[in-house]
Amino acid sequence: MTLHYYGLRLFRGGVRSAAFAYGVLDQLSKEQYIWGNQRQSLLSQFDYVRGVSGGSIVGAYYALYGESQFKNLKKDLLYKDFQGDLIGRFFDPQVWIGLISKKYGRSHVMAGIMNRLFQRKTFKDLRQGAYAHLTVVSNDLTYNTPFEFTAEQFNFICSSLDDVQLSLAISASSAVPILFDPISLKNYTGQCDVSKEMLKRYKQLTAYGKKGRSFYQEKAYYSMKNKQYIHLADGGVSDNLGVQYLMDKLSFQMREHVFKSKTRIKNVVMLVVNAMASDGKDIDDKAHITERDVMWVISGNILNKQTKKTIQNLELFKRQWKRYVATLPYRLKKHLSSNVKFHLIVLNLSEFRKADQEINQRVLNIGTTLTLKKEDVDILIQAGREVLEESHEFQLLKRVLKVNH
Repeated sequence: MTLHYYGLRLFRGGVRSAAFAYGVLDQLSKEQYIWGNQRQSLLSQFDYVRGVSGGSIVGAYYALYGESQFKNLKKDLLYKDFQGDLIGRFFDPQVWIGLISKKYGRSHVMAGIMNRLFQRKTFKDLRQGAYAHLTVVSNDLTYNTPFEFTAEQFNFICSSLDDVQLSLAISASSAVPILFDPISLKNYTGQCDVSKEMLKRYKQLTAYGKKGRSFYQEKAYYSMKNKQYIHLADGGVSDNLGVQYLMDKLSFQMREHVFKSKTRIKNVVMLVVNAMASDGKDIDDKAHITERDVMWVISGNILNKQTKKTIQNLELFKRQWKRYVATLPYRLKKHLSSNVKFHLIVLNLSEFRKADQEINQRVLNIGTTLTLKKEDVDILIQAGREVLEESHEFQLLKRVLKVNH
């Protein structure tokens, strides 16, 4: 079985979205089923984790440390004064010296704090002992396109993902424009054999009019002369997954799964954790608003719009599922059950106790600071648990799994 977790970073994310996602994954750890004659949790069956901003923190933590240590995230991050640590770092003389350099900015300071959480682990460390395959998503500021921290993406720009620290990728995914500096990478596209082959493949696909969205097909990186550096910021701005891209990516992931597990796939599950908050209309209750209010409302509207598009694409993909399976090559299709099912579970924070408008609005209006009060963290975690359990699609999946196992 293949399970996908997509942590979408939305308006007023950070620790807030991380707490909501934590509640979802914590509840999944309590769902126990029999796999291979062993009792295992539903959380442990996750094969792929896709994280954006706050979602990337939770996803990376689970991928690196696994289920046994996952509960430590509460004390290691959610209950900590992350914002205070960040401000305190700016009083460190060594940080002052670094900030004078054009190569070191506020996002690097945040990465330094994240290193306490991830112990300077790199993607190579993750690859050698990962509990799930991790993809961290950032945004290319110039072209407003997603930049994935994957081996494929880094091969294309002739760099090594193995050398990248998890903390740097997460900081790039969480770098809200203005508040944090972009993370910049040197672009060496076309200067290595692997990249040249990918460029050749891109030209062939273009010649045949194919428009699948593998990253080596992105025109943004086609010419190194036109793009010497890649500047990365908050991934939520551009993480709008097109239907064709979803098909390409899912096909690739299922091939990997079949190769590793040698098992037939009965169910494909895509779980979307959406921490989208209010639309910014709460500022209408204020006589005066600050520049910060304006920035969050504008960025929030952009993120909300992208999120709605992504979910619409996912719904369309679900409707096209049977057609998609029919187009798969035989070498992959033979590893699928004849009635393989696609389950799309979308969990929205806005669905938390909708009947109780007072508590619903209280949760949606929890602040966007990097540190939250313990009671706010606790209610967001509870929201994740309840929204998952009240999901009709999730209850349907549980019934299906009981039949299959």
